[in-house]
Amino acid sequence: MVLEGLRSKVALDVDVKCPTTIVLPLNQCSDQLLVLESDGVRLNNEFKPMSSVEDVFQKNCIDNDYGYDTSVDCLLDCLKVVLLELRAYEGRRLATPLKKDDKTIRAVSRGAFDSTEMVTSLESVFNRRFDLSVDVFRNLDGVRSHNAPDLTVVTSISKLMWRMTSDFYVLFRGVLEKNFGDSLIPIPETIPIEILQKPTTGCEVGSDSKYATLSFRLLLDEVELDCQVPLVGYQPSPQTLFGKPFTPFAVMQLQSARVSFDVFIDGQSELDLVCESTHLLDTRKVQLGSGTKNLFNTILQPRDSSTKKFPLMSEAHIMMRKDEVPVVTLVLMHSRVLLLYDWLNDAKNFILLSTDFVPKCGGISANLEIQNMAIGWCCMQDEKRTLNQCSNEFSIAVSMAMNEAATPASEPPRGLPSLAVRRHSMEGCRFTVMMRGRIECTVQVDISGMIGRLSYKDMQVLRTTAEGYIKNFYENSTKTMIPVIGTPPPPKSMEIGRVMLKTERADLWLLDDFQGSSIPLLRVSLSNLSMDRQSEDRLVSSFALSADYFNQRVFGWEPMIEKWSVLRFLVAKKDNTQNVDLVAESRSTLDINITEQLMQQAMQFSSRWPAIRASFERDDFRNSFSRSRSDHLPYLFKNETGCEVMFSTAVEDIQLARKQQRKTTGPRVTRKATVRWITVPKDKEHTFEFPARLLLYSHSEREPPRQLIVKVNGWDEISPVHVDACGTYFRLVKPVKKNLQMARVVIRVTMEKDGKKVVSAEITWSNVRVAGETLNRTEYLESSKSYNYWICTSVRREQYPDHEGLPGHSIYVVAPLTVQNLLPIDVEIHILDHVLPVAAGKQLLITTVDITKTLAIRVITDRLRTVQECYISKSGIGEGQLVSLRLRDSNGRPLDMYGNVRLGVGGSISLSLWVPYWIVNKSGIPLILKQEAADSEAAGQMAEHEQAKDRHPLMFSFADDGCPKQCVVRVGHGLAKEPNYRPRYSHKFALTPGVQALKLSVVHESLPTLYYNIGVEVRAGTGRYKDTQVVLLTSRYVISNQSSFTLSVCHHDLIDRLSEHVHIASQCSLVWNENYEDCRQLCVRRSDVRHWSCPFRIDRIGSFHITMRDADETPRFVRVEVILNSAVFCVTFTDAEYYPPPIRIENQSDVPVLYQQQSEGPIGQHLRTICKARSHIDYAWDDLYGSRRIVLQVMFVHSLYKFL
Repeated sequence: MVLEGLRSKVALDVDVKCPTTIVLPLNQCSDQLLVLESDGVRLNNEFKPMSSVEDVFQKNCIDNDYGYDTSVDCLLDCLKVVLLELRAYEGRRLATPLKKDDKTIRAVSRGAFDSTEMVTSLESVFNRRFDLSVDVFRNLDGVRSHNAPDLTVVTSISKLMWRMTSDFYVLFRGVLEKNFGDSLIPIPETIPIEILQKPTTGCEVGSDSKYATLSFRLLLDEVELDCQVPLVGYQPSPQTLFGKPFTPFAVMQLQSARVSFDVFIDGQSELDLVCESTHLLDTRKVQLGSGTKNLFNTILQPRDSSTKKFPLMSEAHIMMRKDEVPVVTLVLMHSRVLLLYDWLNDAKNFILLSTDFVPKCGGISANLEIQNMAIGWCCMQDEKRTLNQCSNEFSIAVSMAMNEAATPASEPPRGLPSLAVRRHSMEGCRFTVMMRGRIECTVQVDISGMIGRLSYKDMQVLRTTAEGYIKNFYENSTKTMIPVIGTPPPPKSMEIGRVMLKTERADLWLLDDFQGSSIPLLRVSLSNLSMDRQSEDRLVSSFALSADYFNQRVFGWEPMIEKWSVLRFLVAKKDNTQNVDLVAESRSTLDINITEQLMQQAMQFSSRWPAIRASFERDDFRNSFSRSRSDHLPYLFKNETGCEVMFSTAVEDIQLARKQQRKTTGPRVTRKATVRWITVPKDKEHTFEFPARLLLYSHSEREPPRQLIVKVNGWDEISPVHVDACGTYFRLVKPVKKNLQMARVVIRVTMEKDGKKVVSAEITWSNVRVAGETLNRTEYLESSKSYNYWICTSVRREQYPDHEGLPGHSIYVVAPLTVQNLLPIDVEIHILDHVLPVAAGKQLLITTVDITKTLAIRVITDRLRTVQECYISKSGIGEGQLVSLRLRDSNGRPLDMYGNVRLGVGGSISLSLWVPYWIVNKSGIPLILKQEAADSEAAGQMAEHEQAKDRHPLMFSFADDGCPKQCVVRVGHGLAKEPNYRPRYSHKFALTPGVQALKLSVVHESLPTLYYNIGVEVRAGTGRYKDTQVVLLTSRYVISNQSSFTLSVCHHDLIDRLSEHVHIASQCSLVWNENYEDCRQLCVRRSDVRHWSCPFRIDRIGSFHITMRDADETPRFVRVEVILNSAVFCVTFTDAEYYPPPIRIENQSDVPVLYQQQSEGPIGQHLRTICKARSHIDYAWDDLYGSRRIVLQVMFVHSLYKFL
């Protein structure tokens, strides 16, 4: 602002509280507009030093890469602009008055211009209105320092869906290209006076250092771009401007992204799109060519990783210079991309859409580099589980130039700089495309260090994938959904005249995975390969060939074709004659080794070949490849030493650490190599594999040995053991502690039928000499504590090895006494002077008892205790013994408990305690059980059982031998709220496996009798509980209301009593007790219906509609399902709208018809309903058990007809 000739800086605070329209034309000569509307504008600014807003610059990556002056703290004009409730529309400028008949347009700024009028579409491209906040920073010290750009703009958009049609995309891109692509012109008032006072000659306005004049940042958070294209075959009407129908094409979900645009003083500008998380979806309804829908619609998504979170996913960079073509760099990492040709081609055409205001021309050049590439295949439903690796990691670099001028043949390929992925240093694959003239080009391929694996499954996958991809390509390649703007140029073809292939070494493994496991068959190696296809009629090459076959007996490679060097292999064709010329090196001979094992394996494979060939003809691709193949070198480590064992496959690292330790002298500490040890607990197994570098190796390299180093807890590590060949290895180990002795570790290597190697670690013993002999002992161990220990040992002499000095044994050390609690509650075991608690379902290993003596055992629970001790003697056990323990509660009621006594390993004793029956009360009411005709109730039932407050099952046995082996049950005292109610025992029932029903009653002298229905289910125990039977006492009827209505239920004889109506809310259940045992029928009524339904039975399995009449006699329905789950009848009410009614009455006559279900007796008036003329009505039988006939009556005619 200039006041009286002096420039000053003004603080602004502007608040425009009225609708605002911003019009952005495509060009000054174009009628197409981009219209922005907002409900208001707020604008204010502050003057701050750069140090106060430095965090904003760092957060948005706004920095000066070409020098930073720390001595100057730039003054910034910080302007904040807020557009309230922003919308965006497509618009047009019309020179004629607005057409009244066009319903797809809306006029804006009516009367603002005399000769033109502006109209917009009806719908905004945004799914909602939002406030757009823009921060603008202007460097006021640009003369002294360029630490900050001259102009910085920062804004953000979050949680927004942007409808990006092809028409709006063309308009939006045109507005950006035609209006915002010009470089900034310096403002004359900001040029220093010293420069203006210089003479014209030699005056240069510029800067010695490069700096940014404009920096723009747009932050996108959870923004979704919905790309749409015009409907195929639609012809727009000339009477409408907008309203064209669009169909979905793609959706781009930007969870976290940033758009950056920087302009520098030298005219260079850079545009960046950095995405941390992005999804690209295919939203097409069908493919135009094939008419099928793409099942895998996620084209681009981040790669899953459970152990690592990747900070970056993709980055696009465009660098533009004056009078130079733009340089585009696209980096994609940690992502999964589906290569669907038709969709990617349409996406490319969508991005290249641009306005036809200025004709397009020019050429294209590109570089592509893929780092650390590995070939494999998988099923899309489960990628991780079905992943199959077919090669090692290698890199690909493709350089292509397409223009009229020829590219020099000596120019090396240029790759892209690596941003986030480490470049592979040993393996690589390079493609070079060099132009020769206008139409002919040369392709050169360099491969180094590539190792591929090919199996039967791989061939099936390649064939099926290629056939499907080619079919889809031909069906969809000629049709596109993207509209064509202007006249498309004719397609150009590229002719490849020469192909050159070079590699120092490449290996191909052939595997046999027809029967599941992958076993190597053949390995072919090519080295120093040079192939030149000079034309269609001439091929020149040189190479060195060698091949090995895999000997499955020794599990190793053996040479089949020795290395054979070929100096020249020429294939030439002239006229109808084809010539083949092969020249080998003079000192190289073709040596072929044929062994007996090779012939046997070849015959075995030839016998399987018909089945393999037949499987290629069957279409069982999905069933055969639903999981990944198991590798041909899996190993299993078994720990049979009885203690913890560690092993490692990093033999070289361990030996290096040993060497460094031996070389260390003096106090200096040498840093040891880091070794990963795998811990295997005793009696456990662990599956492992050797590193991948040992699975894939070249023919020219020596096959690395597979070795293990084992370390037993308490002893030093052993020397390496080879596990390639089967056998038994013995190693002496030194103890780590002084009180231990030297030990011998036995490593046994075996191979299973599927090729899996099993490595077992064992120990040795020398006291038992006869093979197969077993020695059992009970040992006494002294302790410094007040009590000592006893253990039982068992030593068995194995059948190997034969030499007397190297015996092999299996040693078992177990506790002398094991008590297993097979009761539902915790108990205390009293043995001699020891009190030992045992939890329910657990076993206790007791080492403080001498089992050579007679054991006196007593059992105590929280309610019961043994009457007399039980005595167990080891000499009287034999093959097994059953002991009985009589327990009584505080009221003197008896319970019989039993114990199974057996001899175990090493002569140890095992005692299992159990009772014949567990009584589990799941009825929800207190129940008391007793034996039929017994004097007292069952033992263990206390006051809490009278109120159903005991959470544990009740232990029960028929303790009174003079009474029948049957039970009776009653309801607990206090269940009825009124006093003087007395419960009665039920009828007697047997505890045999099956389902029974009981009816319990509570009587009163003057009040009605209360009834409770329960079910009894007896289940036989399994496993270790095979001697116990579980008795479940459950409710007999459970009513569940799964409908959307509140229901009322009642016995059909008690409908007139409001107090007997039971209301059940939606999604609720209750236990139903049927008072009428001979007539178990219910009536139901919805809360929105007036009349009750007819009665239906709840003790019969079925599924049916229940009809109830509304106030106007209209039938209303609910669905009822009655199922029997064990001893419980589950009655479930659901909405009937999901099930068609069983009957539909259609009145096609011109008179109303009165219908009703035929009945022998009188029926209610509400059950007679009128079906209007020319209408229909849904109906279900009112009385499910009545006559299946309908009576029809025509009004005013008095004619009566009956029919089924």
